[in-house]
Amino acid sequence: MNKSSVKKTIRMNISFILILLICILGLRWYQVQLKNTYDQQLDVLTERMDIIQTIESLFDDTFYQGRSYIAFELQLFLDKIDKNGNLLDTEISRMETKWDGEDVLVREVRLFKDWYYTDYLPLLVTYKQENNQAGIQQVALDQGGVERVDAFLSILTREYAQLSLERESLQAEKEDKTANSQLVFFVFILVIIMIFLVIFRLFVRQLALPLQDLAETASQISIGAYIDSFNYTKRNDEVGVLSRSLEKMVQKLQSSETELMNQNEELLVQQEELTSQQQRLEEAFQKSRENEELLSRRNQFINGLINTLDRKELLDSIIDSMVHFTKSTKGLIVLLDENKSRASHGLNNQEIQQFLASIDESAGITKMKRTMEPFVVRRESTPGERGYVTEPYSSYDLTLPIFLKDSELAAVLMVTRLGHKFSDKEIKGFDGFCKQISLSLEKLNLYQESENSRKMVQNILNSIHEGIQLVNEEGELLHVNEKLKEILGLENQTLLRGPSKNWIRQLKEKAEHPDQLVAFLQSSIHGEQQDESFIFQLKTIPARMVQLYAQTLYRDGKKSGTIFEYHDITKQYEVDQMKSEFVSTVSHELRTPLSSVLGFTELMLNKELKPERQRKYLLTISQEAKRLTSLINDFLDVQKMESGKQTYHKDFCDLQHIVEDVVRTQKVNTDKHEFVVDVQAAHRTVLGDQDKLIQVFGNLLSNAVKYSPNGGKIIVKIRGEQTRVAVDISDEGLGIPPEAIPNLFAKFYRIDNTDRRKIGGTGLGLSIVKEIIKAHDGDVQVKSEQGAGSTFTVRLPLVIDQGDSLAEPEEKGESQAHIVLVEDDLSLASLLKDELKDNGFFVTHYTDGDTAIEAILNKLPDAVVVDIMLENSIDGWSIIKRLKAEPKTENIPIFISTAMDEKEKGQYFGAAGYLTKPFQLSRLSNYILQVLLENEREGQIMLPNPEKDES
Repeated sequence: MNKSSVKKTIRMNISFILILLICILGLRWYQVQLKNTYDQQLDVLTERMDIIQTIESLFDDTFYQGRSYIAFELQLFLDKIDKNGNLLDTEISRMETKWDGEDVLVREVRLFKDWYYTDYLPLLVTYKQENNQAGIQQVALDQGGVERVDAFLSILTREYAQLSLERESLQAEKEDKTANSQLVFFVFILVIIMIFLVIFRLFVRQLALPLQDLAETASQISIGAYIDSFNYTKRNDEVGVLSRSLEKMVQKLQSSETELMNQNEELLVQQEELTSQQQRLEEAFQKSRENEELLSRRNQFINGLINTLDRKELLDSIIDSMVHFTKSTKGLIVLLDENKSRASHGLNNQEIQQFLASIDESAGITKMKRTMEPFVVRRESTPGERGYVTEPYSSYDLTLPIFLKDSELAAVLMVTRLGHKFSDKEIKGFDGFCKQISLSLEKLNLYQESENSRKMVQNILNSIHEGIQLVNEEGELLHVNEKLKEILGLENQTLLRGPSKNWIRQLKEKAEHPDQLVAFLQSSIHGEQQDESFIFQLKTIPARMVQLYAQTLYRDGKKSGTIFEYHDITKQYEVDQMKSEFVSTVSHELRTPLSSVLGFTELMLNKELKPERQRKYLLTISQEAKRLTSLINDFLDVQKMESGKQTYHKDFCDLQHIVEDVVRTQKVNTDKHEFVVDVQAAHRTVLGDQDKLIQVFGNLLSNAVKYSPNGGKIIVKIRGEQTRVAVDISDEGLGIPPEAIPNLFAKFYRIDNTDRRKIGGTGLGLSIVKEIIKAHDGDVQVKSEQGAGSTFTVRLPLVIDQGDSLAEPEEKGESQAHIVLVEDDLSLASLLKDELKDNGFFVTHYTDGDTAIEAILNKLPDAVVVDIMLENSIDGWSIIKRLKAEPKTENIPIFISTAMDEKEKGQYFGAAGYLTKPFQLSRLSNYILQVLLENEREGQIMLPNPEKDES
């Protein structure tokens, strides 16, 4: 031990670690045992409390179900009691295993359960089924049902409280002992730290300080200091050995110093000889570097030609490399094509244009075409080339030809070197570069031809309205068109190139049921498919249906690839689905009322019925017949709207009266709903077809009733919005899913939901509402929260100035077109006049034809709007005839506004436009503007305000 400090230190550390581990493991074992002991006891108490709580809860529920059965006599309450009985048996069994001999409580629970289920409850059930209320009361009094139940529950409560107290006491005891063990562990850590400090102090004194002293001594030796004696040489451990070794080393160094000085002088002589050899090697190395640089420039030049397929980039690379490689100051390369493509280095635009202008007439280039040899021109340098040098010197222009394989001169390359001529050896060396440039130009031409062909093929593919995909015989993707990317939803992506597994994997991510699609693609690529086409669905939003065709391509009798054609059949698929759904829906909606009509009719024909029953049956038949009529009318209305044959008879209507009439009608059909009409608008008059508006609000209110089957409040709010009046119809029903709202007003569309399917309907009501409101220059919108109801909002143009005076403005603007309006209906005249004024016209209104003609002759207007049927006046045909008969008025455009459908007659009389009432008011303004612009009326035509509503 005294001879080795290392062994001493190791044994001390091992002893310290063993003691530390033993103490830590002992303390940890004690804590684990303490925790496990108390946790087991706490788990037992907790499980007992859980059992008691579960039994008490089951008995409470059983008593509640029993009282519910006595009150309502429903079998489901007895079923629940039986289920609770089974659960109680299970919990009592658990209780017997957990109470270890403490069977008093277990026996009490078992006896109470047997009494309640065997004696008490069956007797109550029997009396209840016999409707013997007195017997039930007597049983309750005789057996003390309530008192016994309360007593039993109090036993469970006391037992639960006792267990809770025991658990809290045990938990507190556990926490105290755990805290004590932690305190012991803390004291143990303090002791360990003190022992470690003692060991560390011994280590520093015995080993660290001597080593530090020896390190300082070694540092002094390294800088040449003289050391006469060493400490620690008498120690027997490693420190002593190291001290004695240093002492011997110093003695040897001192004895060798003289010998080294002699050797140093000999080395200096050898160094001089090596220096001269090094100079010779550096000269050879410099020459090698120059050759390497020359080869590097050649490689860079060749790489610049190989690594680009862009014409401009290639020419720039050629001229920059040639100027650098030939050590020139400037240069130019020109392709002898139609565009004279070129690139320059160090030249200004004037110099380039001068060369281009003389290239076809240059004698040197003409000779070069014939001899196919480069030539050099020696000339005096220009002032711009000399810079700050005042003395003139020579410049040398080297022109190099670049020929294609067929000896056609493809390009001319010219470089200029200042003050140094080109040697014949250099010019011959440049010939190899010209051949390399020629190959690069030919490669570029071939690439451009190939690229033009590829672009033409791609443009052809992109012009096809179906998705096209071309693969080779191994399945590698060759071409796709833009339509395929659009179908697959890859507008901003590209189909993966390379093997078929790449693009097939990309298609799998896009398709539903991808395994079948992959099988079809693989069999088509390898020529094994049996089916001509395959239909699959894409995971796009909205989903798309695609029909895929495959066709094998052959070249010289051998398979060369496969072409896939993708047809987007989503619309066709949706139409087919809609047709099937429509047939199913219509069959149901028509058969149901027909069944009722036929059934009640058969009853009335085959049976003698009382008058009141006959009246009831006839009322039902009448209602079902009206329902059938309504369905047929919906189909006819949709057909008329689609064909443009739907007519509207518009007049001024008060929306409040229409809404209130519809609400009164709907109240008769339901007793679950509360209707509220909230009128907030001061002006409610619109121009519309009253019957069609009644149909609109009837459909919306009927839907509000149907789709709130549990009743609730239906609120109809009429409110003003500047130039419009809005009607909100809100219900508290099922609501509408967000994804269904965009399709809600489509024909035959019905939400795919069982709760709504059983309500019935053809899916035409809302589409009819939208068409009618659109024809009234309005709009309809919906807001809904699923499960919380919906709100439909109808907006219609408001007529506020219905009763305003039709007095004319005092002055007409210089840029305004003058329109004469002949109309005896003051309300319609007010609307037409406001429409024309809003579009920048000056309007004069007359109700009498003779007065209008006299005014027109006195002051010629730009256009005339006339009604055919005028009361107490000549008719519109007479007005038109008289105006057309006068030379100064025969060219004035006349527009007919009438309820008569005689358009051919109007054209015969020379009318510029014919509008059949009712019509959109904006059509009249557009007609007049169009005709006036075509006739090039002098002055300014005031175009309609684009921000103004169309109405």
